[in-house]
Amino acid sequence: MRGSDAVVSTLGFVGRSKETKIYSEGVLNVARAMEQLGPRRLVVLAASQGIDPHPDFPWYASIMMKLLVKPMFGFAYRDMAKMTNLMAQSNTDWTLVGVPMLTNGTGRGHYRSSIGKPLHHAFRISRADVAKYLLSVIGDEATFRKWTEVAW
Repeated sequence: MRGSDAVVSTLGFVGRSKETKIYSEGVLNVARAMEQLGPRRLVVLAASQGIDPHPDFPWYASIMMKLLVKPMFGFAYRDMAKMTNLMAQSNTDWTLVGVPMLTNGTGRGHYRSSIGKPLHHAFRISRADVAKYLLSVIGDEATFRKWTEVAW
């Protein structure tokens, strides 16, 4: 990190965990290291905000989150919520980037994004396009200390 302008974190859990602290403890450790070593800009990959759907989410997305995603991955979303609270207390210029299901396909080179609000009909995106977006927001002050979302 020393000498860097920014840090991009793509930490996440693997496998069939029932509990994780990778988001809250992992990103908190990254932020602490940043405070000691100098960079202020932190971009963090997370999941879409759909676990607690925004009031203007489509009805079917809310049902899918309630019946499928929350029972299977609620533990990860709870840790991401903790991470979000910790980031809000940090001295970094953070951006949380919510993504839907990631694919291994080639990037399309274009995507939709939002800042501070849910991205509707956001179902998937390639890892290649996510990487492009993560790099694109590093210098974008409109995303500082905000949650963004990206999808096709």
